[in-house]
Amino acid sequence: MANLLSPRELKQVRSYFRARFLGTGSLVAIVCGVVALLSLLPVYAIVGAPREGSSPTPGVLSESEDREELARARLILRDIAPVASTTSSLDMLGEILSVRPAGTVITSMSFKRGEEGMIVLSGTSKSRDDINAYREILSRDARFSSVTVPIGALAGTAGSRFTLTITGTF
Repeated sequence: MANLLSPRELKQVRSYFRARFLGTGSLVAIVCGVVALLSLLPVYAIVGAPREGSSPTPGVLSESEDREELARARLILRDIAPVASTTSSLDMLGEILSVRPAGTVITSMSFKRGEEGMIVLSGTSKSRDDINAYREILSRDARFSSVTVPIGALAGTAGSRFTLTITGTF
């Protein structure tokens, strides 16, 4: 198939369409930039504008604002106090498991943090004396307010199974 245009004219037509494509692409990019600028302009106005009722110097609060900020900080600290304990939960559980007598197997564990935190350990032991010794060792720890075992486990009616409930602030 023969080309109807000479090579010189074909070059001119290609140049024309290339210039047209670049011009159209540039206009589209400019329009996108203007739209983006216009969409960000309200945010810039909000951030840059001074707030009503704010103090004239940044960082200096009035006495009432100071008290409000202090009360808000105290509420936040009270709310996060159970989460921000000094000992890690894993460290505490590791210590609980490390002091168990030989032959005592923990089969399940339940953990609830907070002001009234609770750890429930279930397992089996060779004898009821081992269960009582485990309870006594854990009750000496100051972090635990109470360590209880159902009377059936200590009386021997529950066989070798036991449930140990530890309460405290953790």
